[in-house]
Parts: sequence; C-alpha cells; structure tokens
Amino acid sequence: PFNIYLSVGMSLYSESRSREIMAAQAEMRRMTDDVESISQKQLIENSARIFNMFEELPLPYAVYKIVDGPEGCDAVALYINKQFMNMTNLTPEEFVGKRVSNYFALDANNWLSMAEQAGLEGKHITGRYYDDFFDRYLDVTAHPVIGPGFCAFTFQKDEGKRA
Repeated sequence: PFNIYLSVGMSLYSESRSREIMAAQAEMRRMTDDVESISQKQLIENSARIFNMFEELPLPYAVYKIVDGPEGCDAVALYINKQFMNMTNLTPEEFVGKRVSNYFALDANNWLSMAEQAGLEGKHITGRYYDDFFDRYLDVTAHPVIGPGFCAFTFQKDEGKRA
C-alpha cells in the first residue's frame, strides 16, 4: 500500500488525529507544494501568513522545505523573521525561495545534515558550527515543523571568533 496526497491540500489521517493540525499541514502543503516553481512574491506572502506568529521571536528563526539537491538533500528558505533579517542583513526578497547551499558560505554538509534529520526524520538537533559569513560560531537548533519535509532553525551567534 502507498499514500498519496493531492496538491489541493489534503492531509493524511495517519499524520495527525487533530483537525486543527491536519488543517495547518494541508494549508502548508498547498501553499508551498512546489517552492521552486511559484513566484517568489507568492511564496513570501504564503509563508508570512502561516508563520507570522514567529515574527516577534527574540531569536533569528527561519523555516525551510527540504528539496533534492545535486549532491543529496538541499533546502529552500520559506520564511525568515525580523531577528534573522537583522542578523544577516537580508530581506525576504533576497533569501526566501533560494537554495541554502548556494547562498551562504557555511559548512553546508553539517547544516544540511541537521536539516535532513529535522525535516525528514523528525528529530530535534542542536549543533555548533563556524560560519564564514558571520566570522563567528553559531549555536543552532533545528526542529521539524508542520510535517515531513519541513524544518525550522533558530540561530545564536557566539561572540568568539575562531582561534
């Protein structure tokens, strides 16, 4: 047996028994089904409606959809909050809809491994890595959101530079 969900926003009963959670999962799938084929403006609007509750979070917060990449998994940014914008000096127009592996000069294998574990395996992962973009270590937490294939990251800069 196999399961199929339709792009019109169906949610599998096996994923949740709660109607509210099923509705949120269905809406997320409908709005972000093919993140690389819809317009960036539409992706920003769709994601902002879903994730606006994280806008005032005091930590940088970003949501990603796991996609196939040239060398395994990759991730496309769906949402960034104000703190993420302040930390990176990026706007949603500059970052949302972009593949992470092509954007930051970071330890992509470590970051993508965390995204894969959170988004595809449902694990909560914490890690620390050096990011050349910030010239700092970052303390990172990755966790699953909405359903399979989606993950969120919170970031915190360590003020110490690499020795």
